[in-house]
Amino acid sequence: ASEWSNRAKHHRSIVAAVDIPAGARIGRAMLITKAPGTGIPPGRLPEVVGRTARVAIAADTTLTDELLA
Repeated sequence: ASEWSNRAKHHRSIVAAVDIPAGARIGRAMLITKAPGTGIPPGRLPEVVGRTARVAIAADTTLTDELLA
């Protein structure tokens, strides 16, 4: 398997724990971490908290920079 697919399987990403409305300020309680590691890594959690949702983000969505303002 490629290094990328191994990373994705064995690493985690920041995921929405709840539905986050567009324009909402993101709080720590709105977020969890889950495998696979295809989104923003947990090490960037302090950077994500306090940012704004650019669009509505459904619960269980893996966060990417494109979803955040």
